[in-house]
Amino acid sequence: MAQLYEALLVGDGRSADRAVVEVLARMKTWARSELRRRGIAGGADLQSESIAHSAMGLGLHRLLLKAHDAEHFEALLRTALKHKLLDRLKRGGAAGRVRAFADFREDGDSAFDPHAPRSESDHDARQERSKFRHLEAVLTAKGALTAEQWSLVEAHLVRDRTLGEIATELGIGREAAKQRYATVRRRALCAICDDVEPKLNRETRLVARQIFVERQALPMVADASEISEADVIFVSLEEIIPALFEAYGSFGTSIVGGLLARA
Repeated sequence: MAQLYEALLVGDGRSADRAVVEVLARMKTWARSELRRRGIAGGADLQSESIAHSAMGLGLHRLLLKAHDAEHFEALLRTALKHKLLDRLKRGGAAGRVRAFADFREDGDSAFDPHAPRSESDHDARQERSKFRHLEAVLTAKGALTAEQWSLVEAHLVRDRTLGEIATELGIGREAAKQRYATVRRRALCAICDDVEPKLNRETRLVARQIFVERQALPMVADASEISEADVIFVSLEEIIPALFEAYGSFGTSIVGGLLARA
């Protein structure tokens, strides 16, 4: 970053233009990393390229003048990205749909096989398996779910079977399957909340309980917690989701997101 910072400060034609292109490329990479780290589902308003362009549009020259050195310049760029991401998460793009907590997860993982995680290294794969098994232990070893109830979670959220398909396999009606799954989901989310709460501070625990136990949408969580919706989003992204990732890994966290989503 030091060379890019110097090139931008000097501003001599081609080298400065190349530096702007390189800075934008790095911001796209940082944006992708932020989205993945937070387990946020992509969408038309949550593309890394769009976030990077919008953050840079806030004023690259202004940030350059504000920076004390190259390291400070990078920190300002990353902060601009984070603020733009939080702004995008307040509403679902131009349509203005209020986001639920379950939107902040990574799509495309519901058909993932926990026995063979998609990972770039054996070490990461072992970690993913271990953390997913921790989630299973939280939901079964502590008696939150029976073996039969856990198999329902696996079928629907791990094997990606619809509730209609599960109902057919069990020989029951779809509404009966939905009711059974609703019970399983409620018990599972309570167990997850109990497991994660000790890792959170007092204010964040209140938000987590509203999300997992009371199943409130983010605006309702803000009202119940007496903090702003932006603060609820910030707490969710900076405290709750990282705690889920640390405990359950990326795939386990996507399962939690699936439990929070409507059937």
